[in-house]
Amino acid sequence: MTDTLIEKIHSVSNPTAVGLDTSFDYLPEETKKHCSTLYDAARAITEFNAELIERLYKLVPAVKVQAAYYESYGVDGMKAFADTLKLARDKGLIVIADVKRNDIGSTAAAYARTFPPETSPMSRSSTCIPSETRRAWWRPRARTSWTRWRWARG
Repeated sequence: MTDTLIEKIHSVSNPTAVGLDTSFDYLPEETKKHCSTLYDAARAITEFNAELIERLYKLVPAVKVQAAYYESYGVDGMKAFADTLKLARDKGLIVIADVKRNDIGSTAAAYARTFPPETSPMSRSSTCIPSETRRAWWRPRARTSWTRWRWARG
């Protein structure tokens, strides 16, 4: 991988990796006003990235695609992430999928938008199970007050 990156840097005479940390907010206003669903937003982001990749692939050796900006759009956003990776690879770019956690403020904020209560695209597909309804086979390693209470009740 390193040798390939070095060759690519020499071929374009540029060591720059472009970050495709594409937030819906970065899209042109004309594009945003036609988006009413997560699917529309994800599709618009993919199209925006395709245009960027088309304009940049002869100028830079690599792109870095930050997963946080895509996860916040649910399944459609993750498809946009995968499609962006494929578009960049197909143009011969070195592709870095940036999926680390505990990142800088803007990325941490993007991750945080993925799972907030009520407003998240994921909120309808997640369920929080109250501790009193958990099955008997569930036993955490640490002896918490809940597990002491559960064991005391039998």
